[in-house]
Amino acid sequence: MKQNLIIFPSGCYGTFFEWLFNFLENPSIEFPFCDTGSSHHFVGNVLSPNEKLFEHISSGNRHRFSRIHFGIFEKRDSIDGSYIDEYHKIIDKELTFLVEHFDNILVIMYGQESVLWQQNNGFDKSLFTDEIFNEYLGKYGHSKEYYKCYFVSDTVNGSDIYWI
Repeated sequence: MKQNLIIFPSGCYGTFFEWLFNFLENPSIEFPFCDTGSSHHFVGNVLSPNEKLFEHISSGNRHRFSRIHFGIFEKRDSIDGSYIDEYHKIIDKELTFLVEHFDNILVIMYGQESVLWQQNNGFDKSLFTDEIFNEYLGKYGHSKEYYKCYFVSDTVNGSDIYWI
């Protein structure tokens, strides 16, 4: 079985594409759409947090379709701007690594005309309650500890909220 990887920045429909490829092979799977129009009801085989990618590779497991965001070598314990400043170098480094482990790679990027997709995705995920965090990120195995460098927490009406 060939392994196919979808790599994309947030907001570029990577989850939808993984669902679509699975649907084309098995039309009986459920539609993935949330109330917001995103396809995040579909869990699929997301190789994130990044450790999951390396575990997947070392385990020898093979999945027909998987997906991951750019930034697989990014350190989560600091935000220093180098990720944005050297984006093309990071993409090159990551793709050079990934082609050694996957048979096919679909790279999805947004252009000037579709930057609103990416922005809408960011706004949709910028305020989290515990319930929203668990629905969006917890189901993929993410923890609040993993995102702590991005979160600013606050309490509103006795409930914890998290801002990215």
